[in-house]
Amino acid sequence: MISNSYQRIKELLVESGLKATHPRIAVLHELTKDEHPSAEQLHEKIREQNPSISLGSVHRILEKLVEANLAYRVATRSGTKRYDANLEPHSHIYSVNTEEIQDYHDPKLNELIRDYFDKKQVGNFKITDIKLQINGEKADPDQQVTIL
Repeated sequence: MISNSYQRIKELLVESGLKATHPRIAVLHELTKDEHPSAEQLHEKIREQNPSISLGSVHRILEKLVEANLAYRVATRSGTKRYDANLEPHSHIYSVNTEEIQDYHDPKLNELIRDYFDKKQVGNFKITDIKLQINGEKADPDQQVTIL
């Protein structure tokens, strides 16, 4: 996860070739505090401190952050774009019936996928990153998904 100190966020933006504008800092800062929000959810939270920021600006900033590899888009079945500032290797568990997205860290799973591709001898392709999303339904929507 990206450190959410304002100074570190400014540094990351500059290191990624982006200007460290107040709106970009505000969006990335809020994104680091919230797990997998939509642009609309971020906009609502950011507007509390920055009432002049528009939803369109938040959308444009998020796309710039994705292009700069400071955030990722996370797919949902409903088509809503959700975002993730956790840049560490991880997968997602997506509950279709509640639209909840949960990070899932399992280095052994990534190793298994890499080994599978090696054994299948997929030509002219080198894995640089694995982003797996596991879709399912929560049996009890009021309970958390538990990972043992």
